[in-house]
Amino acid sequence: MNGSGVRLETDGVKEAKGFCATQSARYAQWPTLSGSAAAIGHDRSILPVTPDSCRILLRQLSDDMLSGGKDRKMRELMTSQLAVSVYILGVFLATPGHAVLKPVPEESGFGGSVSLGAAYMEARTNMVAGNGSLSIGDRTISSVFASPDTDSQMVPLIGGEIRYTFGDSRTQIYLGGRREDFLPFESGMLLGVRQELGDRGTGEISYIADGMATEVWKDPYVANARRSKTDLTSKGIRLEWDRIWGTDIGAEYQARKIEIDDELSGTLGGLGLTPSEIGLLDREGDRRSGAVYYTWRLGGGQSLVPALCFARSDRDGGAMSSNLYALKLSYALRREKYSIFVTGRVGREGFDKTNPIYAKTREDDIYGMGVTGMLHQPFGWPKGVSLAGTAGYYAADSNISFYDTRVVTLGASVLYEF
Repeated sequence: MNGSGVRLETDGVKEAKGFCATQSARYAQWPTLSGSAAAIGHDRSILPVTPDSCRILLRQLSDDMLSGGKDRKMRELMTSQLAVSVYILGVFLATPGHAVLKPVPEESGFGGSVSLGAAYMEARTNMVAGNGSLSIGDRTISSVFASPDTDSQMVPLIGGEIRYTFGDSRTQIYLGGRREDFLPFESGMLLGVRQELGDRGTGEISYIADGMATEVWKDPYVANARRSKTDLTSKGIRLEWDRIWGTDIGAEYQARKIEIDDELSGTLGGLGLTPSEIGLLDREGDRRSGAVYYTWRLGGGQSLVPALCFARSDRDGGAMSSNLYALKLSYALRREKYSIFVTGRVGREGFDKTNPIYAKTREDDIYGMGVTGMLHQPFGWPKGVSLAGTAGYYAADSNISFYDTRVVTLGASVLYEF
């Protein structure tokens, strides 16, 4: 009620009223509920994890190598930050998107890295349940028209990569992890090949499979009853070309197939949806994403990298299919004793068709920021060891309150490359 005695309606109330009006008309035509649910896939990914700013730093390291630079101490310390990219139980240290390719060494042999640490996380989501070892979100919600509650906990961070380099051909094969996304905990394991292409740049091709299955709700739209979990898996390919034809431009492309064991969206909550309306909520399907970036070297160990990003989700349900456009800007400051990385991201995701539950087409405004600081060989630690601390914030504000998402993280890790 405002000062003049006029009642003010929240977005959730307006959505509920629209839903009720829609259901009243529907029930007049459908006195009984019939039909089976179409399989549905998961909502789009949400949280960042490994600092995109590594791209900036590694571009600088590449220049050092090509020009005969001998700063091996910094090279080893910085490449360890990029290599440690799989966080088995949860890492939220960067924004999703492309990652620059580190230079392929001239020496043959094995190498690798390992990361151990912990993070504090606050998350709000109605769509993701965890990853098998980590549970987030509420099993029971009071309304399908309300924003999610906040869940907080401490999570361990574990990651690593192992690689072998053929020095004569400047070819490197590797097996390791890479976390692409914010919230769905898609900790992909990559098996791939990196190839130095001389003055044409560096290329990479890899196969991606889940390191640990993401858990989602069989039917997210169930109120006042316990929701059941099911596994979401994804696999695909990833391509990247850095320093294209000797320029400061790079590009990445990725394609994944998304599958859910038991996709029952819209069938268990008594919403009275028709079979065709249930089909609109199907989350299974394909996701393709790409990015183009450019590196500016500002001098004094500083770099700035803007990137244009695009993602297309072709889900089996039209209300879950979408186009996402985003702009990212990454800054890095590199010093012998420490490094600082800052990444910001803003974007817009528009969905294809009207959501049958809320009688509107979903639109999300996406924004986030991450800051990472690194101390190289602190406290007299051995060569190749760094201490990293990261803070991150991500939010997706939707015109449908149910899909609102927020993640806040604080983490610390010890990085070692061998």
